[in-house]
Amino acid sequence: MSTSSIPSNSLLKTNIQLVLVSFSTNTDKYLDFRSNHPTCHKLSVVDALVNRAMKICDEETLDTELTHTKNVLMMNNYPKTLIEKRIDRMKILLNDPNVTQTRISSFRVSAPYYTELRK
Repeated sequence: MSTSSIPSNSLLKTNIQLVLVSFSTNTDKYLDFRSNHPTCHKLSVVDALVNRAMKICDEETLDTELTHTKNVLMMNNYPKTLIEKRIDRMKILLNDPNVTQTRISSFRVSAPYYTELRK
C-alpha cells in the first residue's frame, strides 16, 4: 500500500476572498444620526458596521468595504469626521491584544431577582 504526500518544499496557494455580500432587499437604512435616540446607540451603529467589515473582510477588500460603510453612514446623516474617528478607534481596539483580552476576561452578568427565593 503506497501513500502519497505533499513535498515539504511545495507551497499550497489558495485564492479565497472574504467579502460582505448584501441581499437585493438591503436598503442600507440605519438609525438616522438626526433621530431622537441616545448618542451611544448612534455610535453603536458605526462601530457594529465597522467591526463587521474588519472581522469578515480580508485585507484586499477591507478598504472597499470601509468606503462603502462610510458612504452608507453619510447617507444616514452621520458626520464624516465622526465615522473616520470611529474607524480609527476600531482599528486600534481590534489590533490591541490587551484590549481584547480585557474585554474577554471582564464581562457583566445580570440575573433576575426573585422574591420567592429569599430566605
